[in-house]
Amino acid sequence: MNICIFGDSITEGYYDYEKGGWVNRLKEKFTNNNIYNFGISGDTTDDLLDRFSSDIKDKNPELIIFAIGINDSEFFPKENKNLIEFDKFKNNIKELIKKSREFTNGIVFVGLVSVEEEKVSPIPWGSGDWHYLNKEIERYDDAIKQICEVESVKFIDINEEMKVLDYKKILKDGIHPNSDGHRWMADKILEQLNLI
Repeated sequence: MNICIFGDSITEGYYDYEKGGWVNRLKEKFTNNNIYNFGISGDTTDDLLDRFSSDIKDKNPELIIFAIGINDSEFFPKENKNLIEFDKFKNNIKELIKKSREFTNGIVFVGLVSVEEEKVSPIPWGSGDWHYLNKEIERYDDAIKQICEVESVKFIDINEEMKVLDYKKILKDGIHPNSDGHRWMADKILEQLNLI
């Protein structure tokens, strides 16, 4: 089976010094499958829509997994706006589903992670006044979940699961999972994929 996984730096595998990210950890379990990691640091749903068709070309996926949206939710308090406006974000998610159905009905969205706000509000590696805020992340995460329900697409809820953990222990820099966090994500995702 060909599996295409799209996302941002968390999907790319940042800060998993043991295995290179949750996608690589899935590869260890799905040894008889071709898994393509299309995670790119900093990507939003706008970026992903721009590259989706070229990335997926000739891959013939039977399963497409998305883990995208946390960068869309970045908040700019002075302008009182998100990086990708909320309604546009919802339309982008719907468009990703529509484009994916040209290839397969096997579509999965992985929900967004919670963040340690004191480390990423404001974001230390940025040059402006931009923030990751859990209330904004949850708003965008809920939108993905609701769209998946309407579209009959599998949604793997990461945010709710993280709330019952001491999740700061599995984050490296306030947003990116460390090796323990990537292991935890891989286990949660694998558990849900086995139910499909």
